[in-house]
Amino acid sequence: MSTVHKLIQTYQIDGVTVDNGTLTITDDEGDKFTDVVGHGVTNHEIFVDFTLARLKSLWIKSDVAVDLFTNATDGTGGDHIPLAAGVPFTWNIGMVNTPVPLAHDVTTFYSDNAGSADANIVIIRCLHNV
Repeated sequence: MSTVHKLIQTYQIDGVTVDNGTLTITDDEGDKFTDVVGHGVTNHEIFVDFTLARLKSLWIKSDVAVDLFTNATDGTGGDHIPLAAGVPFTWNIGMVNTPVPLAHDVTTFYSDNAGSADANIVIIRCLHNV
């Protein structure tokens, strides 16, 4: 069974839309994960995994600034992803000449929320069954 992901982008200057476009990615598997990380909480595990060879699209977003680490609470053997509030971390196969921004397969995510508000985190992945 296939899944369809669409990334819809709009470019604005001074609040006026000057261009937009849609990238559609169709592949074998797509999932959305949501989690809440309490304020002041460290090493909160978010159970999402994938191999880089299968990854076709990735979207990670938090409504407050958090630090994400893959594979270990300090990123050892994984990657560190600092997320700014409301700014998605994205990658997809349509980004020509842009390699996957992670260096390691992901076994799990860990989140640190040093802020004063709970963080609502969304992770969306599109995978190819190899």
